[in-house]
Amino acid sequence: MKQTYSHYDVLKRVLNQFDERIITELWPEIRANSKVMHLKKNEILIPISKVQTYSYFIVAGSFVTSFISADGVEKAVWFNFDDQFRIVISANSYFYEEPSIYKTTAAEHSTVIRFAKRQVDEWAAKSSAFNQMYFQDVVNYFVSLQELMAYKLSHTPLQFLSFLKGKYPSYFERLSSKHLAHFAGVSPEWYSKLKKRL
Repeated sequence: MKQTYSHYDVLKRVLNQFDERIITELWPEIRANSKVMHLKKNEILIPISKVQTYSYFIVAGSFVTSFISADGVEKAVWFNFDDQFRIVISANSYFYEEPSIYKTTAAEHSTVIRFAKRQVDEWAAKSSAFNQMYFQDVVNYFVSLQELMAYKLSHTPLQFLSFLKGKYPSYFERLSSKHLAHFAGVSPEWYSKLKKRL
């Protein structure tokens, strides 16, 4: 039981840092309507082709979201860490209740707290502080994704990797070369050559 409480302590600290009203207004409901999950490295959190209306708060660990290319290869398109982009969703499935077009896998041993979207929506309607945090997280997610894609499309792979290393050092500290190569749009072999030039 101690371990479970320590997981929730992490969530509580993050919520409290944003706005302590979230804790006073919603904490008992948040504790009662969520689930702690532990995943081993390479274990699937969000499977492809299934409707996924859950969001996941990362207590510890990291995740890789992949898309299946036309030639059947899984290619990394997004990353989530316990210190950056802590909320994991499959956007098309979460917001439109369609089968997920993405697959999200643990990049290392990880722990998350799971929430149903209907419950999150209820909290957002009930608490203006929670609604503000929810809206800000969604906006930050899409703004960051758009920035990354724009930079990737308008720069060379080396320039893109240099940008990533400066803005998102966790990518290079915690992810495999294969995932970074796919994300940069190059082969693992070419990535190893570029890495020496960073």
